[in-house]
This record gives sequence, C-alpha cells and structure tokens, in this order.
Amino acid sequence: MLENIRVERDYPGTVVIQVTEAQPAYTMQTSGGWLTLSASLKILSSDAAQPAGLPTLYGGEPVSQTPGTQLSFEQPAPASSAASDSASGTAEEAGDKRLDSLNTLLAALDALGMRGDVTRIEFADPEEMSFLYQDRISVLLGTLNELDYKLKLAQHVLLNADGSGCAATDTGMLDFTHISMSSTRKFTFAQGEPKLPSGYVVPEPAAEDTAAGDAAAEPPADGAAEQAVPEAETPAEADPAPAAQEPAGTGAAN
Repeated sequence: MLENIRVERDYPGTVVIQVTEAQPAYTMQTSGGWLTLSASLKILSSDAAQPAGLPTLYGGEPVSQTPGTQLSFEQPAPASSAASDSASGTAEEAGDKRLDSLNTLLAALDALGMRGDVTRIEFADPEEMSFLYQDRISVLLGTLNELDYKLKLAQHVLLNADGSGCAATDTGMLDFTHISMSSTRKFTFAQGEPKLPSGYVVPEPAAEDTAAGDAAAEPPADGAAEQAVPEAETPAEADPAPAAQEPAGTGAAN
C-alpha cells in the first residue's frame, strides 16, 4: 500500500524509484464494516470493528471497499431511461463535489494545523459541511464559501486566543454557516451537546473509565477517618463561558 510513487531517470542508465508507504489517517463506516483510509483517501483495509484512534469521515456509501482503491461514492440510479444521460451527469457531479469539498476542507485544516484535533468530518451534503473538535464542540461551516475566514475565526474561538473564546472543558456547537467578511451576521456558540447535520451523538465514556471514576468517588471504608474540606477550599461553580469574540479586524464580532 503505497501513498506516492516517483520515478526518475538518472542518465545514462539508472532509474530511481522513490516510494512512500501509506499510513492510516481516517476511518469510515459502511454497510460492510469499517474502512481504514490513508491521508490521500486510499482504502487500506476493511474490518468489522472500528479502528481506534482515527478521525471518522461521514459522506455516503463508497462504491468499493477493496483495499488499494481510492475512495469514491455510489451514484443514484437515473429515474428513467429517457433521463439517463442527464441524470448520470448530475450524479457524477454530485459525487465529485462531495470529494472535492472534503479534500478542500482537509487541506484548509492542515494549513492551519487543526486537523489533529478534528475527530469527525461530515461532508454528505456539500452545503452543510461540518466537523467535530475534540469530541466536544461541533463546528458548522455550511458551504465552503470563504472557508479560510471561517476556519481562522473558528480556530481563534476554539483555542481561546484572547481569553474570550471557548474554555478547554466547554461543550456545544459553533455555527459559522451564514457569516462572511462582508456580512454583518454573527456566529453563535450554543453550550450543551455538540450537534452535527447527521444527528451523530458522541458516545459515552467507556464502562471501565466510568467504573474507575465511581470507585474514586466511593466514601472511605468503615473506621477510616473522613477529613472535612474547609469551606474556603471548596471550589466555586464555574461561571458560564464568556461570549466568543472575533479577532480584531475580522469584521463580524460575536
């Protein structure tokens, strides 16, 4: 499974072949199981269980699950034979647009150094692009119009660059669907559960993690002295996160 192959001829009689091995970068659920994909969206394997530690892609049912092939999507059958040609062209355009939108978003996330914190990307509808940040904040982008502007603003808020963005423990949804540099519309941040167009729900922590937390919270055994915590040392309830603000000069404050 090779990601790149480069062949050079070194005159007079030498051929140099340089190869880069493909590495697992994403996973994707299909009707037949879970695919492992490389950074260039080449299918590396197909398994019944979900690969651990890989961000998930959600975009439709792939045409093939054969290792070594590139990711592509099934196209809807034409409604009638009379409309076959036009429907086929429309379907191909729809499939290409999904992959083009995904590749555009991945490249933009890479350029900003954000891809490592993205745990899920949804691109089934290129008009409703979105991703999940650290399994705790969903980021709705809508279309990819002015993508660089939206992502830079999202990065500013997610990293809490000026102290008025999202805290490290915040959960919820950031909506950049309708904003642009030339618009007066504002982005919104709704605290709570992250929401994505597919309705995906972040799984609960593993049972062993919950059990460990319960064990740590159990009261001391009989006969063990309990130590009272002075009132001054009891942590106060955290204030709600301050409203996210846009970096200076971006033109649309929250």
